[in-house]
Amino acid sequence: MKSQVKTETVKVTTTNRVEPITKNLEQFAKAPQNADYPYDVFREGDKAHVCGYTDVTPATVVEVKRGGKEVTVQVDNFELAEGEKPEVVAGGFVGHCTNQSDLKYDISRNENGGHMTFTLRKWRGRYCWTIKGCNPNGSQAIGAGWIAFYDYNF
Repeated sequence: MKSQVKTETVKVTTTNRVEPITKNLEQFAKAPQNADYPYDVFREGDKAHVCGYTDVTPATVVEVKRGGKEVTVQVDNFELAEGEKPEVVAGGFVGHCTNQSDLKYDISRNENGGHMTFTLRKWRGRYCWTIKGCNPNGSQAIGAGWIAFYDYNF
């Protein structure tokens, strides 16, 4: 018996790619450090995305620990939607993709995807999610919602 894989097409623009991350960080930065602090932003089964330098990868929350301050996500699959094609012109090292912000991706759950654990930390006066055991330098972070983006120009 074949298993059904649920896919979701997402149109990514520069605005909606950055907005969820920014809103999350602003929410954490404004929150007081007390019992009412909203650590429990993620729940098991929530759709999330991992920001890795310039790429954004969809993921699903599989475990939440330490009162919501530690989140483990499982990386999901994404590929260009049918009919989508990067437009590459001469430039850069090999070429320059002129439409990468307009491309749509099909995202599907991957039960066998790799796991990544993030912790919520205060860094330079702000709260941020970063990979467990690493310095919170902004190179790896998570945000809410399934978002996919591949930077063809990096």
